[in-house]
Amino acid sequence: MRADFCGEISHCSASGNITLTRASTAVTNLSALIGSITTTSNYTVSDCTNNCVMNLTLSSTNTKYNFNVGGVVGFTADVADTVEGHFLNNTNNAAITVATPEGGSLVSTFNMGGVLGYIGFVDTYIDGCHNTANISANIASTTGVTVVGGAAGAVYRATSGKTAYVVDANNITNSGNVTVNVNSTAAINVAGCFARLCDDKHTASMKVENFVNSGAVALNSDTSCSGKTYMGGVIGWGVNSMACKNLHNEATGTVTATMASKTGEEFHIGGLFGYLRVLKLSNMSATDCYNKAQISSNLTAAECKHNVGGCFGLLFPFTTNAYNITLDNVDNYGGITLNCKSKAGDTNVGGIVGGMTDGAQNTATTNIFKIMNCDNVGDENNKFHFTNGAYGTFHVGGIIGP
Repeated sequence: MRADFCGEISHCSASGNITLTRASTAVTNLSALIGSITTTSNYTVSDCTNNCVMNLTLSSTNTKYNFNVGGVVGFTADVADTVEGHFLNNTNNAAITVATPEGGSLVSTFNMGGVLGYIGFVDTYIDGCHNTANISANIASTTGVTVVGGAAGAVYRATSGKTAYVVDANNITNSGNVTVNVNSTAAINVAGCFARLCDDKHTASMKVENFVNSGAVALNSDTSCSGKTYMGGVIGWGVNSMACKNLHNEATGTVTATMASKTGEEFHIGGLFGYLRVLKLSNMSATDCYNKAQISSNLTAAECKHNVGGCFGLLFPFTTNAYNITLDNVDNYGGITLNCKSKAGDTNVGGIVGGMTDGAQNTATTNIFKIMNCDNVGDENNKFHFTNGAYGTFHVGGIIGP
């Protein structure tokens, strides 16, 4: 269904099976319920459920032909640059599998989520977004960005005429396994709940509360991947100021990367966030959050920066403004395993935060970084394990790596 200029869709459901092969010659938005929403007025999708299994075979030859796939909503666009989007109590209960055909590949961006594929309204409110099914992407070759999340692929605003806007996400759960098998030369974003949560203008006020992931998150590659990689139990790639509360990655939400070769760009993996960059608004807080799952990074050959954290892979205040970052009662109970046979570049490992720098330095004189009541706790099975270690510069900390 394409739903343009329609104010509300509620209490809808889908069941059955969808099998589709698509060699894209245009942007492709796919869903069992709502393929795309393009609107100039405020919009609500509420109490919708997908029980329809989706098996999709996709390929593209033009970088403009993006794919957006979600169980309930594939894609949204705000053509007026003023629209509020509300997504309330929506659920996906059916497996979604995407693959490239034999000999085929992707050259365009690919966004995929169990409930929401790509959400791009100026003001976005998500309250109740639940995925219970396995989400799988098998991409033999791609030069486009890969974004795969259990609950949502990308919640992202690329352009806006407003100077400030809102992203508010609450009550997000994923219990399905998220598995991505990909060989890529571009960025990879993978997570249990939201793979990508950010805005391009960096002026959003973001509130992120009550996220729970209990599904295993796995990224596999059997050839060289040369783009940036962001993996998180809860959120893969986050950009901008955020107030985070009650983000939980349970013990079954293991985060595992197995890659034959990782070259050129950074690799970030964490129990909560793979990567969180704090920009213009310069404020970030995380309260009452924990990771209980094992974090494993298995890179047969790696020539890149490598940040691994029990909670945050990289937490990076990339701003010229004075920043204020607070972590309060953020705990890690999971073990961290690194298995690298060869390594060049910095490796930063921390029980709570793996790395806190990406090369640039903040010169403001009133920066505040507080870590309070944070514990890295483990038994004999929940420790740091480093094997086959031929590493470059190496920083390890029980709480923070560098």
